[in-house]
Amino acid sequence: MTYIENVFACIAAPLIVAAACAGKKHAHFFIFALAGMLTCLLSAYVNTFFAALLDASALGATAEIAPVVEEAMKLLPLLFYLLVFEPDADAT
Repeated sequence: MTYIENVFACIAAPLIVAAACAGKKHAHFFIFALAGMLTCLLSAYVNTFFAALLDASALGATAEIAPVVEEAMKLLPLLFYLLVFEPDADAT
């Protein structure tokens, strides 16, 4: 594991314990926080993959690849929620 995975594990472990202790009413916050952290970690790997695949320079990877990948990775959990759970449009 690299350093960032160690940091993720050290932050995620207490959040998982806190989610288990918080009960169902408040556990959603911890689950979405963990999902956001995992999304950031996965987007770093996808950024690196596309930068190597497209043989991009550091500036090109930072300015062109990273924003697209990160915004797409943020969209995926929301899209999953909308497609799987189909929330009511009137629910607020």
